This record gives sequence, structure tokens and C-alpha cells, in this order.
Amino acid sequence: MSTGPLRPNGDTTSDLTASAAVLRAGLAMSGLDLQTLWVDYTALGGTMSPAELTEVLRGERTVSDYEHDVLAQALNDDFTGRGHNHPVPYSEDLDNPGPHPAHGTQHR
Repeated sequence: MSTGPLRPNGDTTSDLTASAAVLRAGLAMSGLDLQTLWVDYTALGGTMSPAELTEVLRGERTVSDYEHDVLAQALNDDFTGRGHNHPVPYSEDLDNPGPHPAHGTQHR
């Protein structure tokens, strides 16, 4: 069961620190509360409990690329729904800070 693009070592989990940092930043910028994020995330197919989601955001739990991407999608849907860009990077972009194909800017 592959959950995302394979890393050179065959891992399909997002980097713990990078994933937690971008998801926390996205949540803070969105203004969503944790419960709303969890509801939106599960509506898109996410399977973590609210407690597990909290652990991910605290950087206490690793997250699969799939789960990171579903969380990023839930956050980005909020931004695009308000007429903004989608600033939360997906798992493939955590390892590649180059130009993002959707908006041509550099991730920092």
C-alpha cells in the first residue's frame, strides 16, 4: 500500500518537522479551528482521529504522505474558497523547494 511518492530510502511518510510546521502555519493563516479542520479533512477521506490530528500538528506523530496531502487539501480548499491561493504545500513539495507548478513561486 503506497501512500505517496517514494523517497530515496523507500519511505512514504512526510518529514515530521516539515509536515507539522507547514500544516500548523496553514492552520494559523486560515483561521479555521481544529474541529472544522478535522471535519473538512475527514470529508476528504482523512482517517485520523481529532487526537491524532493534534499530535501531528504538535510534531509528535509522523504522518503518511497521503494524510499530509489530505490535510493540506482541506486547508487549501479553505483558502481557495475565500478567493486566495493555496499556500499549504503538498508532501511532494516538502522535499522540493523549487518553483511550485500551480503558481510559479518559490517555497521557502
